[in-house]
Amino acid sequence: GQAGGDAGGGGGAGGVSGGGVERGGSVDGDSSDGGVLAAPPPSSREASHALRLRLMMDVYRSRRTFGVLENKLLTHSLLRRLALPVVPVLYGAFAAGPMGEWQGYSRDRLIEALRRHRLGPTRAFVVKPASDGTNWGVLLMTPSKWSAGNWTGERVADEVEKWLFARLSSWGQWYEHRGVLVQRLYTDDAPASAAWPHGIAELNVLVQKGEPTHVRVMAIPKPKGDGCFDVLLPPSRRRGSEASPAEGAQPWPGARCIPAPNCADSMAAC
Repeated sequence: GQAGGDAGGGGGAGGVSGGGVERGGSVDGDSSDGGVLAAPPPSSREASHALRLRLMMDVYRSRRTFGVLENKLLTHSLLRRLALPVVPVLYGAFAAGPMGEWQGYSRDRLIEALRRHRLGPTRAFVVKPASDGTNWGVLLMTPSKWSAGNWTGERVADEVEKWLFARLSSWGQWYEHRGVLVQRLYTDDAPASAAWPHGIAELNVLVQKGEPTHVRVMAIPKPKGDGCFDVLLPPSRRRGSEASPAEGAQPWPGARCIPAPNCADSMAAC
């Protein structure tokens, strides 16, 4: 792999996110994994979502462990071995060569996978980098878009190769194995009752000192400038040790909606 410069995925579908810890000044330069930071000074001010993410990323990008957790192919392998549900990968490969169950990248095999699974003209799909974040390099394709844009498998491969061999990820990850994966949309065939904002959604969870503190809930796929809201979790409910709520019950009693930048009507959706 390449030492140098990812969600997921959110990353995208299938990604796992971790978290840093607030601090008044800089981030601890300790070279070991774990990123233990000093506790924040007492303050009546609440750290902004943007500040939390910035401090988290300062630690995030430099750790070897996160080089695995924020790689969608490696995370996919891990979750399957833990018998957790994952969206199948229809094509997955690493840029520098094979690793584990994943092959080295081949343009011909990528195009053949699109053909074999009838992706594009018949079925929607998504192509995404294994280790970039913030939707960098993501290609979301539907049959109507495929037809209107005269897309082909060769054109998809051209798009992939624009970012696949980059030296640094979009967020400067130090330990990185660049790769590509192709999946069907996990919202395919979802019932109407699962439409936003009542059903299927992506959750980005911010964790501080081992406890979830903030959740961004996003529509799939997320339209630009809309389709998301933010939830701040109360300290007394952050450990997640409580039993699952009953059907229709509020999952986090005491949680409160907070304004979500760049998302219209976020408070109403929340």
